[in-house]
Amino acid sequence: MQNQNKIFKNKILFLVFLIIVITPLIFMVFKYDKNQEKVVKIEKKEINFDGSDEYIYRKDFKSSVKIPFEVRKMIISHDKTKLFALGHDRDGFAVVDISKLSNLKIEKIYYYPKAKYSVEDTDMKESKDSKFLYLVSPNLGVLKFNAKTYEIVGKFSEKFISKITLLDDIAFLKHKDGLFSLNLKTMEKIGEFKTCQSYNFIEKGDILVFDKNTAYMSDFCGLHILDIKNPDKIKEISVAKDKINTPISLKISQDKKTLFENSLDGINKYDLSNPLKPLFLDEYVTNSRVYNFHLSRGLILANRNKDGKDDVLVPGLDLLNSDFVVIKSYFMPEARVVDGVILNDEIIFKIDVGFDAFIGTI
Repeated sequence: MQNQNKIFKNKILFLVFLIIVITPLIFMVFKYDKNQEKVVKIEKKEINFDGSDEYIYRKDFKSSVKIPFEVRKMIISHDKTKLFALGHDRDGFAVVDISKLSNLKIEKIYYYPKAKYSVEDTDMKESKDSKFLYLVSPNLGVLKFNAKTYEIVGKFSEKFISKITLLDDIAFLKHKDGLFSLNLKTMEKIGEFKTCQSYNFIEKGDILVFDKNTAYMSDFCGLHILDIKNPDKIKEISVAKDKINTPISLKISQDKKTLFENSLDGINKYDLSNPLKPLFLDEYVTNSRVYNFHLSRGLILANRNKDGKDDVLVPGLDLLNSDFVVIKSYFMPEARVVDGVILNDEIIFKIDVGFDAFIGTI
């Protein structure tokens, strides 16, 4: 009887031990597992929305076209149905029908006359009424095209013009020595503004019209704020020299509150609360060459290319928000040079392979 009492007592002690010691341990394990599950979910969300990567090959294009020359720049038409793919000025330009992104088609390829000169990049703008295209190059000057027939209907033969922007019937032309204003009806020069010579193979500067009174021009001397009220008497209001790198292009946000400028190293951002005094805000810097970038609805698409043929970098595109946070990176191992433009919520990619360009969507 005494042994039975002892056994019963031991069982009671064991049950108490289970309740006091083991049960809390089990509870802690479940709690730990639950917390671990939450941590995994948070990490996954961060990866999805901050800097995820994707590798793209030509075989991934759902629809694409092949352009028989290198494409240096892509421009979307006002009505968003055409893409102008610009080659250098000894090749030509292509017009791609992008009205259906699932079925891209080449509408026209225009070849420049054969000539013996060092090749240069070109720039193009479409007139406000979409009736004309104005193409510029340091070798060709300004060519005025009928936007339907793609025939040349006007010329301005000044050399060393690299960029163009339009304001009604006036064009402002970035020249190696400064700026020209041009009457688009007569194709005659109206006025000019001279600054330091800034001619370079890639970094030629740019010109951007803010409104009917003000324009911005970038060159090796800085960011010039210009009074363009009288196109025949262009005046400099001021020049900003903070964080101005060797310039390539200028772009402005849709609300006209922010100015972006790119160099080979990256992109600078300026506050335009006072349009006459741009204030440097931030910079996006890469270890690759940023030949161009595209701006659309608060998003930035920056191309990242090799710094020479021996560079082991994989070319690609960074999709950024306006605060320079990388949303997604696209890598294109096949490409020699890459670029892209944003159309609505889609990206149109360009991959140069050899001396051909492939333009497509995924």
